[in-house]
This record gives sequence, structure tokens and C-alpha cells, in this order.
Amino acid sequence: HEDSQTSRIYGFFTEVRDKFDGDETMWCLFNTVFCSLPLAAKVIAPRRKFMCVHGGLSPLLGDLDEVGGINRHEYGGGSLDPTSESIVDGLLWSDPSDEMDDFEQNERGCGYIFGVDATKDFCRRSGLDFICRAHQLSMEGYCYTHDDKCLTVFSAPNYCGLHDNKGAIMVVDGESLSFKQFTSAGNGGAAQLPATMPWSRFFS
Repeated sequence: HEDSQTSRIYGFFTEVRDKFDGDETMWCLFNTVFCSLPLAAKVIAPRRKFMCVHGGLSPLLGDLDEVGGINRHEYGGGSLDPTSESIVDGLLWSDPSDEMDDFEQNERGCGYIFGVDATKDFCRRSGLDFICRAHQLSMEGYCYTHDDKCLTVFSAPNYCGLHDNKGAIMVVDGESLSFKQFTSAGNGGAAQLPATMPWSRFFS
């Protein structure tokens, strides 16, 4: 969900500049990489189909196939049409709520709050069982909402050193779907994940 405007305001620009002796080139390269990441992905497992996205949904997004026609490199620069801009805002910044049915403007100032009917309608139109997203702290590292049609997975334990939350990752292994939870390693060591974790060779 990073873009140049966001990372300049919320600290990443300063962090990179400080670590590279004031040189902003590396920050520009990071932004190029961020813009090359997909906005969403469809996962097809033997018994489930779901969308992975950082934030959530937009009222202008009809189904998942529409995401493929959006050029993420144009986001934030004023060259995307308003519909595509709204869709990307939703994919990157939206949050679910069980207290409403459809959509409202997000109090974050970007993206939307989307309700249970919005999630169910989108899953039906896109042929999905549920959507999986991040972007929002969960004390157990993951949580289901919207009648199990919306799953939040939050992988940063003890977020910002303040919340004492667990982190989690979702493991899709054949027909099973499970979660690995972990706590913060603190300042003295690295987090220990289970030795039996079925890491993909992609990460080798």
C-alpha cells in the first residue's frame, strides 16, 4: 500500500535517507518496486478461491477481473481516471465493518469502510469464497468478519512496540487452511517460527 506520497509523510522517506547518508536515490528505487507489486491476487486452492489484497473493497469495483486493467504506476499522479483511482484507493486503504451493510467514506481519509453485504456481493460476482486482507491490527494476528467472508491477517507482532498483539500468517496447504501465530522477538533476537513451516521454494 506504499506510494511516494504516503512514504514521504509517514517516515519511510526519512528512514531511508538517514540510512543512506542523505541519498534519496534508494527511496526512489523502493517506490519503483512498490508500484510494480500487484494490487490484488486470486488464490485458487482445491476447496477455496479467495482474493488477497492489502486494504479491501471499493464501491466502484465490480469484480476482481477489473483490477487487471489498472496501471498501478499511474496511481497518485493524477493520470488515472477517477473510477480507477477510487478502485485503487479501496484495494489499498479500505477497512471492513460489521456495523454497516454497504460502503461509507473511511475515517482514515482514504479508501472506504465496507460492510457485510458489500463483501458478500463482491465474492458472489467474482466467484470467491472470501477475501483475505491485512492493513488492520488484530490482537490474535488474524480474525474473520462478515460471516467469515472477510479475513484479516496481520503479520506485525507488538505493532509499533505498543500493542502487545500477536502476528500471524496464513498457510494454504492442499485442502487445508491454517494459521501460524507468533509474538514479538523484542530487541534481543529473531522471531522463531515453527521448524515444520512448509516454506515455498520461492523464498529459498
